[in-house]
Amino acid sequence: PITTPLTEQLVLDNSNIQESYCGATTELTFGFARKAYQTVYTQTMRAVGLKEKTIEANREVVSNLLYKYRGNIYYNINNWYRGLQLLPAFRQNKADMERMMGLEEPVGFVESSSDSFWRIIAKVPLLAINMLRLLRSFRRLKRDTVIFQTHFNSEFEAFYAARPAKFSLNECRAWYDRLNKKLLERWHVPIVNDFFVMMQNGKVHRQLKKARVENPDAWLKTRLIGDESLPSLQPAIELEKLGRKLRKDEKLVELIIQFPPDLHEQISEKFPDAYHDIEEYIHHYGDRTIGELKLETTTMRVEPTVFYKYVQNYLHAENGIEAKPSKVQNEAAEVRNLKKLREGIYRREALRLERTKLFGMYRSLFLRVGTLLQAQEQPEKPEDIFHLTLDEAEAVLRGEGPPSITKLTERKAELETYRNAEIPSRVYLPGRERRVTTGQSEDGSWHGEPAVPGFAEGEVVCIREPGEWTDLRGKIICALRTDPGWAPLFPGCRGVLIEKGSSLSHSVIMLRELGIPTIINLPGISAHLESGTLIEMDAELGKITIKS
Repeated sequence: PITTPLTEQLVLDNSNIQESYCGATTELTFGFARKAYQTVYTQTMRAVGLKEKTIEANREVVSNLLYKYRGNIYYNINNWYRGLQLLPAFRQNKADMERMMGLEEPVGFVESSSDSFWRIIAKVPLLAINMLRLLRSFRRLKRDTVIFQTHFNSEFEAFYAARPAKFSLNECRAWYDRLNKKLLERWHVPIVNDFFVMMQNGKVHRQLKKARVENPDAWLKTRLIGDESLPSLQPAIELEKLGRKLRKDEKLVELIIQFPPDLHEQISEKFPDAYHDIEEYIHHYGDRTIGELKLETTTMRVEPTVFYKYVQNYLHAENGIEAKPSKVQNEAAEVRNLKKLREGIYRREALRLERTKLFGMYRSLFLRVGTLLQAQEQPEKPEDIFHLTLDEAEAVLRGEGPPSITKLTERKAELETYRNAEIPSRVYLPGRERRVTTGQSEDGSWHGEPAVPGFAEGEVVCIREPGEWTDLRGKIICALRTDPGWAPLFPGCRGVLIEKGSSLSHSVIMLRELGIPTIINLPGISAHLESGTLIEMDAELGKITIKS
């Protein structure tokens, strides 16, 4: 007989979440991200008509959708599946979610409820109502997105018009409450649209299989492109336009290439028109930076010199940014949901930019709190605020003061131990980490998943941390993960290698629009390759050959 209850095995996976939070992450970023997920998914549960009793019963599930392991953020897969169980068609939704998340290894231990026949019958009316509410939310998405964006932009402009760099602690507390109530707690529209994209993507794949399309993934990749107005491309497009404008002044270009420490101040004094254009760009897109959802990331808005690192890649550009022509007109007649999927992806890219801006507002707020604390000689630097837990940061906002400097020092040291550590994509607790495999063959070549077809040859630039790049023109970018903040780096490069990614990730969608050869899911390659290595990449076959 079993005398001790068996502990449920917790499954952690970072296949999708690492696009947003790549690498080791501070305490405040993790705490805030977990709160954001809890807040927006609770709203979504209400939006689809779940009763408050059901929401309360699943509070622990929604509060723990994320998990921090060895300094990195993972999805708690157990709880994601439990959340899906609250909707009809669990098995189908589970498969659709796994495809959208890019889970390399589906989890089979969470199944549909094993209730009795009569209990299942009793649930049917409620599940039907929930599905009808969800479908109604889908029909209203176009209208609701416009309302959502109008409201968001109003709050965004009001926040920066109030000059957060000058806030007192009381003003910081007031704005923190306002951002929570007026934005974060009204964020269900982007989540409903994510469900829409997930379900439409699943439908399209099933329709393609039914139509006996030989390679559904390859077929679909060529039909989800062709829209130069894609919102996630706009920061790169506007930066290319601005670079074209700046390079008309040779003295200005020379100054930017010299890159003195006071570059932004010198441009303000010597080139006021250019300074105005740069400030305007930073106001609208200054949060779109590599690692943009990590609060500790130094963005263009925080430090304008980051902007000049990006724009250097456009000062000698010859060609503009153009989207590849779409093959959507040649779609199979059986695929009825492709247009809806494209519309959902377009909204998803736009709303991802709004999320980036939201996190930028919280970043500015917390940095101001850090500056106010530094004036009291605690902490050592304003950026140390990010090593507080969310509860500790909120206590500071209430005027209760920060924890000891010793505790912050210990946390910073612990984070450093994880920065360059090899982190598994799948972890079982209690149990094991999934052994890290490699995409390298015995002949020395590498094989991954084709994401954007094409052929490229050139020198590799490996980017492992924000800011680790120089001139990328004509180079092949290699990275562990990418996020939308990489968009300004892509134009001008010859190809992109992404160790971990999915065909619906934000970066791959942008690369597909730009027609830049891309290969994803190349385990181990970002640690193996060194900048300067000459390679050939065949993104039709997903093969990489190292030349020297």
